[in-house]
Amino acid sequence: MTNRKDILQQLVKHCFFAANNTRLASLLGQKGRMNITRLIDGTLGDRAVNHLWEEISRLFGVPEEILPHLPTVWDLCNQLKNTPEALRLDSPPEEHTQPQSIDNDTWQQIQALWGQDRMLYYILLGLLYAKCNHINPYQQKGMRATAQVINELNTYLHQLYPQQVNANDAAQQLVQTIEKEDVDSWWWMGYFGGIVLRLYYEPTYAEDICLNGTTPMPFMWWQWWRDASSNKAGDTLWFWLKNGTTDAIYDIMRIEDQQNVMQAEHFMLLFNQHQSVRLLHTQERKTTGINLWWQLEEINGKHVLTFTPEEEHALNRLLPKQLVTLHEQDDPQLVNRARQMSDEMKRETELRRYSEEGLVPTTEYQIVDIECSRRMLRVLYRHHGKAVQIAKFALVDYPALRAVTVHSQVELLLSTSDGRLFALWNEVGVLLALNE
Repeated sequence: MTNRKDILQQLVKHCFFAANNTRLASLLGQKGRMNITRLIDGTLGDRAVNHLWEEISRLFGVPEEILPHLPTVWDLCNQLKNTPEALRLDSPPEEHTQPQSIDNDTWQQIQALWGQDRMLYYILLGLLYAKCNHINPYQQKGMRATAQVINELNTYLHQLYPQQVNANDAAQQLVQTIEKEDVDSWWWMGYFGGIVLRLYYEPTYAEDICLNGTTPMPFMWWQWWRDASSNKAGDTLWFWLKNGTTDAIYDIMRIEDQQNVMQAEHFMLLFNQHQSVRLLHTQERKTTGINLWWQLEEINGKHVLTFTPEEEHALNRLLPKQLVTLHEQDDPQLVNRARQMSDEMKRETELRRYSEEGLVPTTEYQIVDIECSRRMLRVLYRHHGKAVQIAKFALVDYPALRAVTVHSQVELLLSTSDGRLFALWNEVGVLLALNE
């Protein structure tokens, strides 16, 4: 289907983007539903169709290369909804083979989606999951239905692939991002459900999302900040440590005067595109977050960040209205205080990050060697004074391991709940249980 009018007619007729024509017109900022009605009866002119196409793509974040194929995705979903075993969720799409319940023509259409754009295939899986489980975006308030799909898929896949730390974190953040929205639709359900599936089956996708949806910041991998409105010895300080490889996510420790490193408060900032930042705070293993607007300036060799909260929230207290990087020319006592705590703060920030996953570093074990091949990753490790043990992981069963090399930095950690030993490759977000 290549004609824009035909494509939009199909999607609007099936309420793909909104519960009804009036709601869709309202979301598009139109005073009435005249253009939508004319689209459906075929009398809308080409210029107006092109404008509607661009507005839908913009408003709903639909990539231009995906939009023309969404009617096919919808038709296939409705065709397959009574055969939930047709498409599997427990293995990477590359391993899917034609089920007996799907005829050759349908299977070729499915394969064509995968070849056209992988996201189309994942959207199909997300929609199919919702349809098979009778989850309808227009029968619940807000975006609860899409949040339900995200949570259920994440719970299922996290049990299959517990080493996929980044995928689990990203799925939880998706729910927090949409929890206050009220514009649910089949599109959002399929798209966000597809994102969760892709996060687990493509190890680098979380980083791709971060690169495409975030703004890398020109900061050092660790540094100190202070309140721009004050520069005194007893001021509160903020320690920043880059989390991952994107230059857009930072672990932050807020430490007041007279506090030691272990008393500092830990949270995270994620710099999105369009001057928006997400602040995440974890307490008792429960994460809450808020959005703020940010503006970055460089004044006299210092970075100055100005924050404007989107709403009133207790978390706003974690950051002042304006932060500035600590400089050698600032108050000597303030600079000396930060210098003395830097090494401890780096380590404590990492430990807080591990703690939120229920893990603690261990020196009882040590890595002997890491062996990588096209099909297998082997971790050789030993307990003090005991023989070397080997943990083997087939790449076909653990897709995330394709991002690990023998040079990747790894740390051994113990679970605080059951004492199991884990290997963590923090930079690529891979966590593996080495023993049972």
